[in-house]
Amino acid sequence: MVEEIKYEYKTVRTVRGTDSLIISKTVAFNGSIVKMTPHAGYETRFDLLLGPGDKGPDTAVGPAFKYEDVSILDLELTGKKIPATVGEGDKFRFVAKVGQFNADQCLFFLAPVSTEVR
Repeated sequence: MVEEIKYEYKTVRTVRGTDSLIISKTVAFNGSIVKMTPHAGYETRFDLLLGPGDKGPDTAVGPAFKYEDVSILDLELTGKKIPATVGEGDKFRFVAKVGQFNADQCLFFLAPVSTEVR
C-alpha cells in the first residue's frame, strides 16, 4: 500500500504524534533534491535531503525526507529520460519505505523503492 504524504502543517503535526504508525509504510510524493552530499567521503555514495514540491534548495515548507548512504543505482530511476546522475534541484516522483522519523527535526529517513524523473 502506497500512502501520499501531505505537506500542510496540520498533517505534519498529526504525523508527529503518530510516527510509529508510519514506520515501514511505503509512501509516494512529488519532490526535489534539496541537498546532495557525499556520504562519509565516498565519491559514489550520497546523503540526499529531499523536499516536497519543485523548489529544490529553496524548499522551505513541509516535512524533510532523507536518503542516507545511497548510490545513483539505489534510487531505481525510472521515466522517459533517465539521467546518468542526479543533483540538487532535480525533480522526481519518489516512492520509498519509511525507516525512521525524527520528530524534533520533522525528518523522515527513507529507503528508495523507485524514483521517477519528472
